[in-house]
Amino acid sequence: MCTGRLARRKVNMKIEELENKIPEVCAAARVIVQVYGHTKKFAKHIVALAVRQAEDLTDVELIEFVGTKIGKIIGYKKKPSQSTFSKVRERADPAMIEELNNWILQDRLKGKQIRLLAQDSTDVSAFSRNDRDAKKGDRTPSKRG
Repeated sequence: MCTGRLARRKVNMKIEELENKIPEVCAAARVIVQVYGHTKKFAKHIVALAVRQAEDLTDVELIEFVGTKIGKIIGYKKKPSQSTFSKVRERADPAMIEELNNWILQDRLKGKQIRLLAQDSTDVSAFSRNDRDAKKGDRTPSKRG
């Protein structure tokens, strides 16, 4: 079990690692959001949401986190309200966030050999031949049986 001081040291190491990467992530986010028709200012919110996902934070924890030195690096002058991130999620194209996450992943893996890449398919709906046939109204039994 970590003592309070040790836990703070671990968090500080994460913050130091983030401080080094945030400027690069912000630059990539500015380019990506413009492709999707958003302003450069919108990019800071997307970066904050990426930090939220990477650090497994709630919106309330993210607001507190953005109130630290990291928030200033991202481009926040003051803490945003809770509704800010809800509005950003509504307006943001999921492909835009996926593209930023892919950029971060590629940047982390640059120069490393990848032996296995896996993706969780929880959100991918299953679709079999029987499902396709049922949609068409054709309910002929399969040839296997």
